[in-house]
Amino acid sequence: MSAAEERINELLRAARRQVDAGDREQALKTLRKALDINPGNDKVREEIQTIEREISAMHAFRRSRTVRGHSPDDSSVSSGESFVDACLRRSQEAADSGDEIRALQELERARRQDPENPEIQKRIKLVKRAIKANNLADLGLTRLRAGDPAGAVEQARAIFDFWPSSPALARLVEEIESSREQERPAEPIAAEEYGEEQIQIEVEERPPLPEAEPVHEGAVPLASEEQAVAAIRERIASSSYEEALVIARDAKERFPDSQLIADLATKLEKVTAPTVTISQAPAAAVKEPARRPSPPEPAAEVRPREAAPARGRGKPPVLVIAAAALVVAAVVLAVFVFRKKPQPVVPEIRPYTASLVVEGPESATVNVDGTLISPGADGVYTLSGTDFGTRRIEVRAAGYEILSMQIELGEGQVLADTIVMQPLGTGTAEISFDVLMPEGEEEPAEGEVTFLVDGQPVTQIPFPARTGQHVFQAVLEGYNSLPETVLVDVPGPFTQQLALLSPETSQISLTLAGEIPGNAVFYIDGVQVGSGRRVTHIADRGRHSILVTMEGRLDWTRNIDLGPDGFSQIVTLEEEVNTGRLLIGPEPWAQVTINGVDYGQTPLPPIELEPGTYTVRLTNPDYEDQVQTVNIALGEDTSIRYTAPEIPDEPEIIEEQPVIPPFPTSQVAPQIPSLAAQRGDVHGFVTLEVRVGTDGSVRDVTVTNDPLGLGCGQAAADAVRQWRFNPATQGGEPVEVTTAVQVRFDIE
Repeated sequence: MSAAEERINELLRAARRQVDAGDREQALKTLRKALDINPGNDKVREEIQTIEREISAMHAFRRSRTVRGHSPDDSSVSSGESFVDACLRRSQEAADSGDEIRALQELERARRQDPENPEIQKRIKLVKRAIKANNLADLGLTRLRAGDPAGAVEQARAIFDFWPSSPALARLVEEIESSREQERPAEPIAAEEYGEEQIQIEVEERPPLPEAEPVHEGAVPLASEEQAVAAIRERIASSSYEEALVIARDAKERFPDSQLIADLATKLEKVTAPTVTISQAPAAAVKEPARRPSPPEPAAEVRPREAAPARGRGKPPVLVIAAAALVVAAVVLAVFVFRKKPQPVVPEIRPYTASLVVEGPESATVNVDGTLISPGADGVYTLSGTDFGTRRIEVRAAGYEILSMQIELGEGQVLADTIVMQPLGTGTAEISFDVLMPEGEEEPAEGEVTFLVDGQPVTQIPFPARTGQHVFQAVLEGYNSLPETVLVDVPGPFTQQLALLSPETSQISLTLAGEIPGNAVFYIDGVQVGSGRRVTHIADRGRHSILVTMEGRLDWTRNIDLGPDGFSQIVTLEEEVNTGRLLIGPEPWAQVTINGVDYGQTPLPPIELEPGTYTVRLTNPDYEDQVQTVNIALGEDTSIRYTAPEIPDEPEIIEEQPVIPPFPTSQVAPQIPSLAAQRGDVHGFVTLEVRVGTDGSVRDVTVTNDPLGLGCGQAAADAVRQWRFNPATQGGEPVEVTTAVQVRFDIE
């Protein structure tokens, strides 16, 4: 691996850590550093696009939360106002305050009550269009702030495709134009290299097209204003913005009184605005492009036009004229004969991104088209992909009503939504009953069966009841029946099947646990008796076997003796385990690679792996690399720790510092020995070696030279022991050293 690739991988890992820490803006800057190293790295580009979509989605979500003034409990209905009218009113209030997400939620609530209302359907389409435009504009602003104006223009074009008059498009275009005005203009090229005269030559002296050249496909006959508008919109629908602009300019000249054509031309000029030009000729020298666009020409070197020959010099030589003719013929041949046809551009498919936040319960299960999805570390459920179309979302949580909704996901769409769960007892269910009769017996007449709800007979069917747990029972003279406890967790229509039993039969009631998403298949005595979330089955009293199956979960089996009291059970199916888990100790931290795949830096949650043998590499710059083989068993946890030895530190080389010697700050004169005093005429020095401590005190004294004798050496040592010194220092710190001192004696 080259140094550049190692650096890119290091930046990728750093960006992932920044995303995990919630700093996506910094992660985007880190990834752009990697892109500067290798602009063609697809992995880096995919990471940038993913983070840009996440940033845009979170901006939309935060914008919605900021302006939101409606809470789940704010379901007030004015006097004389129906539930649907109240939802429409609150939706309009939310839309007026800029909260399209809340406006859409109110409209969805209204649609659940009145699904055929055309006004509700129309408003939903309008709000969804506004949300899509805002999300694309947010993504464009994110790219613009990240230094990608081309990406911002791409988002502006996407909005223009479906809503040219969008306020979000106007806001984004204004930001793009503002950023262009702030850019430093390119310095004009010196006149010696590419002067104004040369630009005029390039504009004015371009060889004209032959008369037989076919008309460019972008040019269309504009017989009427309607035909012109249709041609422009046809080009816009196929994303041919430049051709649409050419037609719009032509139509604007032909139909100057058409405001619609003028508006289309203005918006197309903004969307197709060029980036930066090198130099610009005077306004008089640059003319409007012809309505019939010229075919593309290969880039050619621009040479200065030769000065006109002075009068009186005569005609140029014949050879020069012939050479010039050959050059012109070669250029024409290159342009019209060997010109390559432009390769078709394959449009990039932009994936959608949907970010969902569930408010209410501490934990919930989110099911998308029958597939369970898990939240990220920030609790946001994220969908991303290119499988565009309608998605069915079902959210379940213990103690809350089931919420079902549909969302439309299109190319490049960025959606942020908050799903507000309602506690049980909030909504109203309309309960109906089906009667299950013993085999071979006729259905009872209408009104013959009495239905009990929570022990009370009901007088109307369907019967309105709050969501929650209820006890249902069917009563008919001559038949037995058993009360059934049922959890009603869906507002709206709800049908419950109740059994009437003969003296020889009883009933089996099976209900799938509420926290388990999806549907199960129920078998009794090896025969399928139903599928879904609940089943009621009449069977003869006696021994029976029960089997409940569900894809992705373990089978539930039970053998029962069915008596007169029946059998009722809430069935919980355990998830089927197809993997084992690898647990890695958090200390010391390590970068984890499994079979060459980077899993990030510890501490990490348990890593789920399919059963088998894996090579695990743990690295840390302060420790030696640890490589080991682990065996992962089905349904079991395997634990490892980073036990490699620590890399020893390099011994620190300390440069020897000079020692500043001590010097005395307090001296005591020696006593004159009696022998020296008696003898007299004693003159000279006694040399001593003194050990000075770090506090300046004298630690030890040794006489090294005493030429005088007569007790002078001892007297000098006794005196020096009482001296005080400024201690020696090395590198600014006091140190203990031995130094030499001399004591002079002058005795007459």
